Amino acid sequence: MNAGDIYETNNFGDLEIVSYNGCFDVLVRFVNTGTECVTSSDQIRLGKVKDRFAPIICGVGYIGEKVPHTETIYSRWVNMIKRCYDSKIQEKHPTYIGCTVCDEWLCFSNYHKWFVSNYIDGFEVDKDKKVAGNKVYSPDTCLFISKTENSQLSSSGTYELTMRNGDVIKVENMALFCRENRISQSGITRLKNGERKSCKGFIKVVRVK
Repeated sequence: MNAGDIYETNNFGDLEIVSYNGCFDVLVRFVNTGTECVTSSDQIRLGKVKDRFAPIICGVGYIGEKVPHTETIYSRWVNMIKRCYDSKIQEKHPTYIGCTVCDEWLCFSNYHKWFVSNYIDGFEVDKDKKVAGNKVYSPDTCLFISKTENSQLSSSGTYELTMRNGDVIKVENMALFCRENRISQSGITRLKNGERKSCKGFIKVVRVK
């Protein structure tokens, strides 16, 4: 391999050899993003080198620097990105239309650092309590609140619940509705947020007021 050689990757476009210092010490640069990393010649030939700064989540979210593998935090980050930039999610949950993620948190490693530094066991990230009417996920507008408090916030307002057969039920008090019908309010909240596909026969929850 020589400096200037171009190789294809499986998922991240072409990369260019910047310098070759041995089969386990090859500096490469991704053509699309300009990201540089050190890898092995075998990984290059197999096309397995990954660009950690390529926007692979909804065309905006990228991994960034390496962090310890934490699937739970990663899935929460992906769900946050999708709520703001996935049109299919927003069709089911129109309350997220107009919501955005700050530039800093479009990078998973940045979000991971904030999450780990601020996490409270059993609590959840919330964007609505700190700033009224907030539409931006960011370290300045989000905080951790208890699941109970999050459920109370999500229960305020009027909702329409769609059943599998297409019937729609209007609910004025979500907490009371869930309690009287023995439905998990956290399950309904996760359905509303696009984190699950159904809950007790309901397939869609939309806040209408």
